[in-house]
Amino acid sequence: MEDEKMVEEYNSCNAATLPLLPRDNENENSESCLDSFYEDPHLMLNASKAPSPQSSWSREDSIWDWGFEQDSFKNPPREEFNQTIWENESPSLVSKFDFREPLEVVDVYESQQIGSSRRGTTFCLISPHSIAYVHQRNLFLVSEPHQDRVGVYNAETFKFHTWMDYPRHFAKTRQNYQYPTSVLSLSNEFLALIEKDRLHIFDSYGKSVQSFGGEFHGLSEGSNGEIFTLGKNNVGQPSIKKLVKTETNYKSAGHVVLSAIQEFDNWEVLSKARFLVYSKEKIYITDEGLHKLFIVDLVTGEQMVSGYLGSKSGQFKQPTGLMVDDLGNVLVGDSDNNRLLVYSSEGKFMKIVAQREDWRYSSPHDLVRQGNYVLAVFRGEGMWDKGAIVKYKVSGDSGLNTPESGSEAGM
Repeated sequence: MEDEKMVEEYNSCNAATLPLLPRDNENENSESCLDSFYEDPHLMLNASKAPSPQSSWSREDSIWDWGFEQDSFKNPPREEFNQTIWENESPSLVSKFDFREPLEVVDVYESQQIGSSRRGTTFCLISPHSIAYVHQRNLFLVSEPHQDRVGVYNAETFKFHTWMDYPRHFAKTRQNYQYPTSVLSLSNEFLALIEKDRLHIFDSYGKSVQSFGGEFHGLSEGSNGEIFTLGKNNVGQPSIKKLVKTETNYKSAGHVVLSAIQEFDNWEVLSKARFLVYSKEKIYITDEGLHKLFIVDLVTGEQMVSGYLGSKSGQFKQPTGLMVDDLGNVLVGDSDNNRLLVYSSEGKFMKIVAQREDWRYSSPHDLVRQGNYVLAVFRGEGMWDKGAIVKYKVSGDSGLNTPESGSEAGM
């Protein structure tokens, strides 16, 4: 395969090793995209608790193509990349976080009025797409691509706080996010965020430390702190891309071509792989255009596919966000069918998550875990059908709507 380059547009000279220095000792010119949070002592991070980065990152993975290296710049206009699954890599046999159990709605956070002027009333959560839980600051980040913005919300009340600032080193060419989608809070307390043509990485203070140019979709964190995302290689093939943490920044660490997608007729036009999640050496990917769930085994290289176009059990209409429970079961947003589905780790359909009779929220997208709760982003259909964030508690004694047999999986 020809060499491929993942272009690094920005790399902060201060984006070094954790633990970070207290903010008061940082360079006065350093800018944070979450500056307003420093005014609230309850949202401040105790920097002394920040973990140290891993000292080495393995390259011993035979299925990864090492044919590309990232560009580096000594004096760049600077830049960078996000969806933490918060999974337990060694779950017990009896798990409290198990999607086979019922998911009970405990709260709904709808679109909020956040201001008014002569120009009209301003609302947030009009059409949310993705969500990240930043546990060290007790807040949520929610992207709204159609409004070109990322909102910051209190984790307890989901009250709107502010809009996330755009990295100022791009001020000459751009002042606002352009179609921001996936956002991820990493275990090392960094943040990653994807917009139309860039993948940004921020430190735990919200300061932009690195950016990569290109088209990316979906974010997930691996067991060793890697960042996984979806893109294309230099010949246009759909691929999983991997970034690993060094002592000073993130760097490209190979890609896996998604050959299973290319088995479908007219995939170049139809395929829209937009979400992924990592769990136990496997990556799960949803494709909104092909209406499929793909499973890539990072150890064996095997690629499987599950699901069919439709509205029956085991079928999808534009599947979206993913989350994995402590046992490896996968929760999937089925956006055009307005429901959540549960699959086994091997891609076998298990159940449809029960909904209340008065359910009125549409188009589920991203999913994030907060303790034993699942927060699901329902995107809505526009101004007259605004989005919402629905909070579920995983509880109960048995699964609901469990079919006698699920859909086939394999390829």
